[in-house]
This record gives sequence, C-alpha cells and structure tokens, in this order.
Amino acid sequence: MRPLPCIRCRYYRRKCSLDRPECDRCARLGFECEYPKRLVKGKYVTVSPSPAASTLSVSSSSTLEVPEEETPSIQSQVPSVLGFLINTSEQSLEELEDCKWEIEDPDLMPTLEDFAIVYNFNTKGGSITPICCFSYDNDHFLRTFFHQPPVLRMIYCAMAAYTTTPILPESIQLSYYARARKALVRAMSDKPTHQTVQALLNVCLFAFWKGQPDIGAPFFKMALSLISMLKLDIDPDDSPWLFNLKLSPRQKEDRRRAFWACYWYLCFQQSVAKVTDSIISISLNHAKIKPPSGVDDPYPIFASMPVILPGCEIYRLITAIKQAAAVAPESIHDLAFSKKTLSLHSRLIAAHSMLPSQYLMISESPTELTASDHARFKAQNANFSIAEHQGVPSLNLYTFASVSILNRPILYLTSIPSFQPINQTSEMQTLVASAIRQCLDSAFRTACFLQYYLQDETRQDYIMFHTDIHPMFEAMVVFWFVSCRMEPVWWALVPEWKDLVSWSAVGRHVLDLVAFAKRVFEREGKRAGCSMPILTCMEAMWREMEIYQAHGCFCGGSAMFRNTQVSKTNNDVDDIVLGMRVSSLNDMVDDDDENENDYGYIVKEPQCFLGLLGMDVCSGISWMGPSEESWRLFWKLYS
Repeated sequence: MRPLPCIRCRYYRRKCSLDRPECDRCARLGFECEYPKRLVKGKYVTVSPSPAASTLSVSSSSTLEVPEEETPSIQSQVPSVLGFLINTSEQSLEELEDCKWEIEDPDLMPTLEDFAIVYNFNTKGGSITPICCFSYDNDHFLRTFFHQPPVLRMIYCAMAAYTTTPILPESIQLSYYARARKALVRAMSDKPTHQTVQALLNVCLFAFWKGQPDIGAPFFKMALSLISMLKLDIDPDDSPWLFNLKLSPRQKEDRRRAFWACYWYLCFQQSVAKVTDSIISISLNHAKIKPPSGVDDPYPIFASMPVILPGCEIYRLITAIKQAAAVAPESIHDLAFSKKTLSLHSRLIAAHSMLPSQYLMISESPTELTASDHARFKAQNANFSIAEHQGVPSLNLYTFASVSILNRPILYLTSIPSFQPINQTSEMQTLVASAIRQCLDSAFRTACFLQYYLQDETRQDYIMFHTDIHPMFEAMVVFWFVSCRMEPVWWALVPEWKDLVSWSAVGRHVLDLVAFAKRVFEREGKRAGCSMPILTCMEAMWREMEIYQAHGCFCGGSAMFRNTQVSKTNNDVDDIVLGMRVSSLNDMVDDDDENENDYGYIVKEPQCFLGLLGMDVCSGISWMGPSEESWRLFWKLYS
C-alpha cells in the first residue's frame, strides 16, 4: 500500500520524505509531524512508508540520507549553498505564524549579498559545515536566514564583515551596524524573546570589537534585564512554561547559549572595567541552568564548552583583585600580609585547581618553548573543536595574568630605594622574592604562548581576540618594571632569573607583544579607543627599555639613573595621561580618509586589569583613573 505524506506536507502540498517518526521537513522547521491513519479491515492504522522510501530519500537540503549501517561522513553532509538558499526561501507565507503583515523598511530587507557574506564566513566558502558558534545555532540561522529578525541578520552581517578573511571595508561593517541599530529600535516594541537577548549582546560585542565598549554597554545591560524577564537563567528542562512548545534539544541548547554568552561577557567586562563602573555590581546566577553541552544534528551544531565555567571563575578572581587594589593600602605591611591579600591567594589556588588539564598549555620551561612543547601543544590543538579554539587561548592567558596581577603590587615594592632586602624580615624577603619569580614566570609564559600561536599559521586566526590584549599588557608591564624600575639589589634574592632576564631574551618577546597590540589597534579601525592607550603605553615602555640598554643599565638601573638619564632623554615630551577615546559608531567613515582623528570623542578611564598602579613611564606618561592617584601617593610616601 502506498504510504501517505504527513498531514502538514500534504496540506501545503510539499514533497514529504516519509521518514518516521517525523519527516525531514517538519524536523527542519521544528513542527510536530503527524501521519494520517487509514481504515484497514475495519481498523484505523498508521501506514508506514515503503521499504524503498525508508531506505533512501533525498531531503531539501541536498543531503543524502542512507541506512544506519552506511552512515555518511561529516564532509558528505555539508549542505551546498544552493541547498541553504532553497531551505531559507522554501517556507510558504502561511507557515510563518509570527510573520508581521506590514511593509518592511527597504533598509532592513534581506538580500543575497547579505546572505553570501554570512554564509561564506561561517562555512569558509561552502567547504565545511557551518561553524559551531558559542552563542547561537549557526546552522539554523543560515537555513532560516531570510526569515530571521532584521536586527539579528544585520548585526551578524556586521560581525561577519569584520571577522572574515580578507576583512571587508570598515564602511561596510559600520553600515550593517547602523542598520542593526535601526532594526533594534523597531524590535524593542515587540515581544522580547531569547533572540532579542542574542541581538543585544552581539550589538554590544561588535562595538567592543571596534574599540568602543562604552558604546555597547547600554545594549548589554538591556540584555541582562531581559534574561531575568524571560527566565533564561532557568534551564529549559526545568521550565514548565516551555513544555507546550516541545523544544528540541538544539532549541533548548540555543536558549542556554543565550544565557552563557551573556554570563561570559559579564565576567570578562567586570575583570577589565573600571572599579566604579555599575557593571561591577551586576550578578548572574548560573546555579539553575545546565552548562553548555554538545549537540549533533546530524553534524555538530553546538560544541561542548567545559572551558567556560573555569574561565569565568578566573575572570571573577581578577575582578576581586581589582577591587582589592582600587585604593592603596595604609602601609606596606597591610599590602603584604592583610587578610584580604591572604584570602585572594587562597582563592587563586582554588580557581586554578578547577582548570581542566586538557586545556592548559604549560611549557616545561617558562622562558622558552622546546620541541617537545611544540609537539604536545600541537597534539592538544588537534583535539579541540573550533569553538574550543576560541576559548583555550584566553583561558591560558588569563590564568597566567591572574598570577601576575595578584603579585604585582608586592613586586612594585622593589622600586622603593629605601626598601632594601637587608632592612626586611626574612618573611618579607621570601614574599617579595616569590612575587618577583611569579610575575616573571607569568610574563614569560604569556610571551611564549603568543610566540607559539604566531609561529603556527593554522592557529593565527584564533589569537586575534581583543580580550587577549589585556594579558599581553600585563606581561609588558612586568618586563618593563624589572628592566627599568626594580632596584638591582633585589636580583640577589632570585639569582636563577638574573641571567634569564637579558636584553636578547626580553627584547624579542617585547617586540611580539607590541606587534600584537598593533594588530588589535588596526582591527579596531579609525574609531580605535580601547587598544589605543595600551598600545601607546607599550611603545613608551619599549622606548624606555631601549634607553636603559643603550646606557648599559638594563635590569640594573638605579633610581638616580632613572631620574637623570631618562628624564633628560624625554625632556621634550609633555606629561601625558593615557585615557580611552569614546566616540559614536553611527557616523559613517571613509575608507580612503587618512585623517582618523576627524571626529568627536570624549576621554574616559581605559579598560585594563590594574593599569600602572601609580607608576609613570618615560618620566611623564601616566594612566588615567582615581586608583592611579591613590597608588602614586602611596609610593611617594614610602620613597
């Protein structure tokens, strides 16, 4: 007996694949699939498809389905661009239950050019399955591109234009961003969904990528408020109000990812935002939602991300250290032995114990990578998914940086001329020596980690995340301080490091760090704001290190040399307070215009971990912020 198509395919006169328990089309569109019943010998029975139909069928995505014993490879399941176009335009108007019957703004209507930008980036020109994105269902987004909310389409186009290789002109990026902002204004009058949260977060992320985190902050705070309203912090499996929707596993995971993406960005922003920023006091509770897990349908849709929770804990640890260092202590003893300091050391140990060992890329020696290190790192990378590649570098870099950030205030004590080892207790000497070792270990490991990624051409794309500039800056500060500020007498307490911290060893690492900061600055474009003070400071540190090397005082210059030679060399430089330029991204830019300063901006406190803690570079360049002034008075008091 010839099998009947499912009720929905028959009603809309579509070809049904006859698959059980649900046909390919209903499964793809997320509808409940029901087959009609026939009267056979006085009884109504559901007729199964013929053996031929169940053995071999071709879906509308141009993907060949074969029996289980002949499971195709992932590569054979890659939908063609034609298949994606058919899927995205196949739905009839009657099926679009949430469709708004109003004339769309022509500026917000989807085009094939928009689709091509997103498709080519996410499938590398159709050569791979859609990339597993951390925050949303990328495969579903591409399949339903022309029916997606305009704000999601436009902001993903902007992000694809920014991240694709080669990068598209900045005018195209900002054009999509402006259209996304326009669509967002209209979307805010609609009923919010988890897609609204995804759109708000990605508008914020794009502004951050362009070096303007303050511009994106209001959108992120709106996303956080919607998380509470929509109860996205409660797992879909424990949400009775969602049961009638009969969400599939990938739809449930899509909701979870909307929460986890916001949680990750909140933890990151708190680690680099100024202490007085209101975002520091915001909290998200993740106790009621499951961690990000992997979903295959049939190829990977979401990759499991066990790196997220320990990574966020490192961010939160750095935030706690920032808050503790917001105001200089009352005395040197309080700086070294207060209960707050001891508590932070215990928290550091606890946070590091949570880190998955398979994600940690620790070299045998902190100062150089051996052949065995390269082989081991390569083997580790081979087991990472694309989504994991995006998180592993930051996890390692921020782990190294957390050690340095906690110990840097103690390290700074070695710049005080009157603070000599001979005048300190053995306990204080041990503490300071430990701080020197740990800061140098962290700085060298950060630099070696960067060197590994720069040498491996297959991994260079994954190191270009703007979040990673902050650990690089922390390493640069340590290299600069031990080279130009630490009193030479303290090297006697760490003799094993004296020969390792040479001009040849430190110089090449410093050049890599500065080069990385330049790359981030260039990617931010003509409205660069976040990376500008960091790059300016790093270049000034490099110039000062060159001065010390030219005078034969590298890692051996005293305070007297610093006050005479460095000041003499930089006497024609005015005092500079480094701040972050905040400017609008709505105004279009001309890609051929060489004048990148021809726009209005205001200057605010830069994003960073600890800044310079009151120190000056080249006897005139300082960091903006109230904490800097507090620490500057502290060093002046004990000098």
